[in-house]
Amino acid sequence: MEEMAKQKIYPTSLRLVDNIQFLLGQALKPAEPHLSKRIIAAIKKYYLLNIKGFKQEEMAAATCMFEGPKDICEM
Repeated sequence: MEEMAKQKIYPTSLRLVDNIQFLLGQALKPAEPHLSKRIIAAIKKYYLLNIKGFKQEEMAAATCMFEGPKDICEM
């Protein structure tokens, strides 16, 4: 976000989700019907929590959306 401000690139939409909202979103995700995708999701979760050391009870999320021609939106 600091880098965007320095370059004067402003998003159309910017959302910050706190931990409670993040956990609720994770709980409300529909179950994945494909076994291979469930395995990949479990590996990703293991990597984030156990290898990278993120704490699930402290996670938050941010999303940025840009609109316009590609040459304007790229950083």
